Order: sequence, then C-alpha cells, then structure tokens
Amino acid sequence: MVVQGAFCQQSCLGLAEWTGLVADERVRLALIATYTQLETWRPVAQDAARARVPVVAGPLAAGFEGVYIPNEKRVIINEHLLADGLPPLAAVAAHEVFHASQAFRRQGKGVDPAGCLEEEQAAFRWTAETYDRLRVYGPPNAGYDGIVQSWKQGKLRDVVLLQPAYQVECLGRELPNY
Repeated sequence: MVVQGAFCQQSCLGLAEWTGLVADERVRLALIATYTQLETWRPVAQDAARARVPVVAGPLAAGFEGVYIPNEKRVIINEHLLADGLPPLAAVAAHEVFHASQAFRRQGKGVDPAGCLEEEQAAFRWTAETYDRLRVYGPPNAGYDGIVQSWKQGKLRDVVLLQPAYQVECLGRELPNY
C-alpha cells in the first residue's frame, strides 16, 4: 500500500492488510506514518497484521488512550484522539499494536508481573519514539512531550510504575503510597 502524506518525502508504505483491519482512514494514516517513519517498528506491525488484529476507534473510559484486548484480538484507540492530530494518534496506535504483536509472539502464553511491566515500558518506548518522530506534523502536546522526555532520560519505568492502571493490570492491585 503506497499513499501520499505530508510526513513522507515522496510516498509512504503501509501494509495492504490494514485496508481490511483498520476502517477509520485517520487511524490507518497514523499507522502508515509510523510504518514509514520508524523502520524498526515494521516487524511489530507485520506481526499484528499476521495475527489479523483490527485497530478501531471507539469510546474508552476516562484516562485510557488505547487498549489491546487479548481475548478479542482487537485494538481500540480512544475516539477523542481522532481530533488531536496525527502525532498522538500514531503514538497510541504504535503502543497498542506493540501489545498485539507481543501477544502474537507469545502464542497465547501469559506474562508474569515483571514481564507485564517490562512490556509496558517497551510499549511506551514506541509511544515516545513515534510521537518524537511525528511531532512536527501536529500541534504541541505537553503530555506526549513529557513521555518523550522521560524516554530520552531513561525513565520510562517511572512512567509505567507511577500509573495505577498499570499497577492493577500487572500486579493485580494498586500499590500503596507511603
């Protein structure tokens, strides 16, 4: 799949499978931008496409930008991101598609709590790298700028560990704050 976009010098590459797996053109364009700009993310996208994981925009609970639902093999991107521009949309899509790729690679095997936290850190690396590469194609976003800064300082572990949602997801409960 080759498309034109401001984020490409001449044309962009994407996966033909996205035509059937990603109905929203804005989400597909965000994935294509990431695929084009981040060559190292391409195997991640290819794994998710092989697993036939659809990426859809839809409503999510407050505080959730995106989610990969393993038992449904589906990524949901919070629909409010559709209005936030390419960089945040692409960053969240890259993060969630990474989770789909990891699930595909694990072939149904779960992860222990430390593995879960490590996977979240790796997913946030894709969030940061994607946003950092594509930020020139959208307005500034302090939240994503903060994630990029944490990534560049080697502090993504703090980003993950300080979020109660990841504590619950990976550890089974929120950690007390002393």
